[in-house]
Amino acid sequence: NVIAVREREMLHAQVRGTVHQVELDGWCMLRAVAEATRFGSHQELLHAAVKWVQDHLREYKLSQEMEADVLKDCQAIYGKRITQMSSKWNSTLMDCLPLAISHVVKFPLHILQMFRGGVRLNVISPPGLTHSTPVPLLLSLVDVDCAHYDWVEI
Repeated sequence: NVIAVREREMLHAQVRGTVHQVELDGWCMLRAVAEATRFGSHQELLHAAVKWVQDHLREYKLSQEMEADVLKDCQAIYGKRITQMSSKWNSTLMDCLPLAISHVVKFPLHILQMFRGGVRLNVISPPGLTHSTPVPLLLSLVDVDCAHYDWVEI
C-alpha cells in the first residue's frame, strides 16, 4: 500500500531520536515494546499482559458478553491457537492489551500516528506511571484492519 508507506515515512520524519523498525509480522506492537523496554521476548510480554488483563478484568468495566469474549481470547493465546495478533486486531482483548502492557513493563506508552497531515498522540499511562519515561511508539495503518508499530529511542 503506497499511501501507508508514505504515511509511515512521514511519521518517521516527524520524530527526534532513532527509529527502530519492527518487522510487520502480526506481533509488532509487542515486539516494539519488548525491544524498547528490554522486557524479554514478545511472547513473554504477551503472556504477562494477558495475565494482567485476566487479573484486572473488572477494572475495564466491560459487559458480561465482552468479558466472556476477552477470557475466550486469553485462553486461545494460552493454548497457542493465535499465531498472529493481527488476526485478533478487532477484538475486545486488543482494546485491553495496551493498558495491560503499560502496567507490565511499568512505562507509559506514547503512541504517535499521522492524522490529517499532523501527528496525533495517544497516551496510555496507568496511575502511578505518569512521571515515568514513556515508550514512544509509531503507529502506521498498513491496511484497514492491520496496524504496524515501530519504536523510537530518544
